[in-house]
Amino acid sequence: MDVMRKQKAQVVKLPPPGMKTRPQVLEHLHTEHGPALKAFLAVRMGRGNSDIEDVFQDVFVRLSNMPDLNARLSTDQTRNRAFIFTIANNLALDLIRSKQVRARYQQRQTELDDNDIDRQETCPERSASAQQELDRLKNTLMKLKPEWRKALIMHRIMHNTYQEIASEMDVTIKQVEWFLKNAVSRLNKTSISRRK
Repeated sequence: MDVMRKQKAQVVKLPPPGMKTRPQVLEHLHTEHGPALKAFLAVRMGRGNSDIEDVFQDVFVRLSNMPDLNARLSTDQTRNRAFIFTIANNLALDLIRSKQVRARYQQRQTELDDNDIDRQETCPERSASAQQELDRLKNTLMKLKPEWRKALIMHRIMHNTYQEIASEMDVTIKQVEWFLKNAVSRLNKTSISRRK
């Protein structure tokens, strides 16, 4: 009995007489609606747009990937054309929107790059102010307890883990946490008090 089921499962199902296969349906849709679809896309996207052919092909890719294509199609060719044009319109809108998003992103990047260039052309006052702030931080760092400073440098500059710092300094991880907390707290207090 199982052999019969396996044989039935291996039988290729052919379409009923008069029913077209998927490639035949796609070919018919392409022949019947292709020229009108290209004209529609040219109006929708603008004549001379290089993406018209891509969207045109994407419509048929989308149609070929529909598992229930035959069920969605009608015997009325006007409905089929409306169905295809709806797919084309959605794909064209998606493409137009994505291009707009890319254009806005590139515009923002250009503006940010221009701002960076403006910031790099700093005035002498800003350079002096930045140098003073750097000197203050260096002084504060040098005034920290040696173990705090060492833990801070190992963690923030050398990117060591707490475990690596503890092993190097021969202390516990809890002590490393305490060193770092105190060092950062002292640096923050110095920075905040200078800004006031």
